Amino acid sequence: FFDLDAAVHTQWTDSIQRVKSLEDSCPEPAPFFDFLMNIREDIGVDLFHDILELRLIDMAFFVKVVKSVVFNEGRDEDEFIGIDDVRLDRRIKESHLHQEGFWGDVKLVGVHGVELENYDDLWRTIEIVSGLNETEAQERASQIHTLIENSSISFDHPIFSMNAVSVADFDMILLGEGLFHFFEEREIGDGGPLYAHAHEYGHTLQVQKGIPMTPFNTTAKNSRYSELMGDAIAAYYLVHTRGERLNDEDVKE
Repeated sequence: FFDLDAAVHTQWTDSIQRVKSLEDSCPEPAPFFDFLMNIREDIGVDLFHDILELRLIDMAFFVKVVKSVVFNEGRDEDEFIGIDDVRLDRRIKESHLHQEGFWGDVKLVGVHGVELENYDDLWRTIEIVSGLNETEAQERASQIHTLIENSSISFDHPIFSMNAVSVADFDMILLGEGLFHFFEEREIGDGGPLYAHAHEYGHTLQVQKGIPMTPFNTTAKNSRYSELMGDAIAAYYLVHTRGERLNDEDVKE
């Protein structure tokens, strides 16, 4: 058992937690928060709550990390990034190669909700990240499969992969398919993934360089500090002449 939560750095956690607490309104709802609320409405509050309580919004990411780090499974050449779009997959992978030359080597991993369909992968991951014994983990995996099989959705639903995370302790960046659906809905299907990717690279660099992630005495201040630094690192790369060379119009989008 090890604490993957402590190793994961993501900018989407705040919106996920707000929806988890069923906050239906806030002064200026963020677009990603609205996207999550719409999903909650579409699939129903009860199912949404069950998915969050069982940590299924994170589990596909944990499956990929456990398979790679613990069991040394999965090959880089087999990774598909994002939705079923070969051009965008190639674009993200080209950007990743550029960033490796710019910043340093990090493994890029695509995450899809269908990772949860494999019963053995699922219970092994639950056992490791939850601290349950083998029998308990298998029972939890069966509970999850029964829940989804008897629901109106399947494991390829965006809710199971709506994130982009840096697991800097293992030099990994994971991009979830569900997040690409959000960017597509916002009509930023190219620029959005490039930003999310560069932002998570920023978190990886923060950890690699030993930059304190929690220098303040409140969660809100620490979150702003680390996330804005991730934004700054991403912006530096995205507009750099040796980076993505985005122009003013691209940045405004």
